[in-house]
Amino acid sequence: MNDMRLCIFCETELTDQTKPEHILLSALGGRKTTRWAICSQHNNDFGATIDKALAEMIGTFRNLLQLESGTGKPAPSIQTENEAGERLKLRSDGTPELIEKPFEVTPRDQGGFDIQINARSEADVRRAVPHIAAQTGISEDDVWGQLADGGSGARVRRSAGVIPRQLQLGGEVSLRAMCKAALCLMATSVGTDPLRSDAFSEVRAFVQNGGDKFNRILGSLDPRRLPSAEVVEAKFGPLFNLLIVRSDEAGRVVAHFTLYNLVAWQMVLAEAGGPPDTYLALVSNPLKPSSWSDQFASEIDVPFTWLNAPDSSDLYARSTERMNAALKVWHERSQSQLIGDIVQRAFDAEGPADGSPLSPDAAARIRARLAEEVTHHVLGLSLKQSLSAEEIAAMRAMPSNPKKN
Repeated sequence: MNDMRLCIFCETELTDQTKPEHILLSALGGRKTTRWAICSQHNNDFGATIDKALAEMIGTFRNLLQLESGTGKPAPSIQTENEAGERLKLRSDGTPELIEKPFEVTPRDQGGFDIQINARSEADVRRAVPHIAAQTGISEDDVWGQLADGGSGARVRRSAGVIPRQLQLGGEVSLRAMCKAALCLMATSVGTDPLRSDAFSEVRAFVQNGGDKFNRILGSLDPRRLPSAEVVEAKFGPLFNLLIVRSDEAGRVVAHFTLYNLVAWQMVLAEAGGPPDTYLALVSNPLKPSSWSDQFASEIDVPFTWLNAPDSSDLYARSTERMNAALKVWHERSQSQLIGDIVQRAFDAEGPADGSPLSPDAAARIRARLAEEVTHHVLGLSLKQSLSAEEIAAMRAMPSNPKKN
């Protein structure tokens, strides 16, 4: 860039050293950045406030579908409770994990101890044994002996139960982040000078400080499906994020922000006097962040008249329909992952370690194990599998400090 540009929000000159701004947040899977919209200081300030609020707002949804960020970071983990009041951590891969003590030791009346180890893996069991020995005052050999004693050891898998989830989308702070994204997208086409003019003074003030007027009058929830939604879905998946900025011949500028194809907002960036006849679109696929485009305006035509007339009637019915479509995606992805995990566990437990072909006996054991685990999962039942002395011996033989997964 040879011409001097100033930050949209202040007098700071933008240069090749300016911190790049993600136009669609990285938390949304966004990858397009620009150094030619806002200065590094405003980038940092917005990142710690309005962008952070928007990212936190979508954290539950990202965890539900294991959506990576645009920079490849995993979905955030979530701490919550199930309906039984048990504390859970929903890991970034969607796996629920009980938040509890790693083991419990209960003395027996006749001597010895009952030991319950709450572990996700055999490696966790191996790590717990030295601590159990220290608490009970017996040797590690005796702890392993008790675990193997009488074949009473068992591996138990059970459902995490019903986990209530709340998904709250919208609000003033997140709308400010969306308006900022729209201004940054415009800057990539028209520069920052028009966006620093009086025509955009209200939206600039709203992004920086908030304000009830803009939130009530110039920002509108718009639950309608995009006219070209099926085209966008075909190319960028069923949960696409889409930012459109368009103006008419008089310079009225409106932005449209579709979030995960769940809900959308319309924002009036300039009531008049903005750059005329501008049309920009930035779209991304959160299920595959490498799939995105800033040239999609040349492929779809979303009329200005449609963008300029948001309609929030039938809000509940429209929102429910779109949420159900998103939950269908979640169900398909989660079931595929779950079945994959069950198959992997069966082969790890019963398949040959050296990669040799399955024997008929091993194949039969794998089929039986798959049938058992799938049946318990479908019925929502706990699955208790006895641990043999050989399995306990194998745990004991693991390295002293195995790395955690």
